[in-house]
Amino acid sequence: LVSEVWFFHKALMGAVRTASSMGYDTIVSVHDEGDSLKKLIASKKADGYIFLRAVEDDPNISMLSERNIPFAVIGNCRDKNALCVDCRNEEHASELTERLVGMGAGKLLLLLGDMSHTVNTERRRGVEKVAENVSVVTGVQTAEDVDRALENAGEYDAVIAGDDLLCLKVDSSSNRRNVKLLSSLYPSPLIKGMDGVVAAEGNDPSLLGSESAGLLIENLNNREKISGEK
Repeated sequence: LVSEVWFFHKALMGAVRTASSMGYDTIVSVHDEGDSLKKLIASKKADGYIFLRAVEDDPNISMLSERNIPFAVIGNCRDKNALCVDCRNEEHASELTERLVGMGAGKLLLLLGDMSHTVNTERRRGVEKVAENVSVVTGVQTAEDVDRALENAGEYDAVIAGDDLLCLKVDSSSNRRNVKLLSSLYPSPLIKGMDGVVAAEGNDPSLLGSESAGLLIENLNNREKISGEK
């Protein structure tokens, strides 16, 4: 399991509760280059794995898939063995963009973080599907990145932040005065109630975690049943 900030904490808790209710304990492992996963696989302490974020060309996912070890992913994953929980990120991004266009925002500036995270690719696709005039800046992570992007973007009617943390950085930027309309592609308590911020619809992360655990355990039970029938 890979965990950080609010979304991942809630998703983790959902997975833990569901696993416990179905008779499974949970081991939490921090995402790295694969050493901790290799140790877990070697120890045989885990029957299956849950990834709380989908990452392009993730070596950990490849490692499990090659060994035919069951795993679930919150998000979309191209690996044929992945049990994926769809977060509808593209759909939510399109819906938010339609709202902004309906509010008179003709020219949009989209700020996205690490594009190896499939959520950002999906959100970009959702915005571009609706927007006729959108400038996209990727790899935006620090406050300095945000300041630079806002300063270099020229004129725009609205800024779409790829997530809640980027939204906060835009709101505190020295170039905030140039932002007429601010929005976030992910809603969270961090931005709830912020003046002038339009947030996309979002899934309950605890439900996503619960669904991922349920899918994984169902798969494990099916494998055990098939093995017992041989």
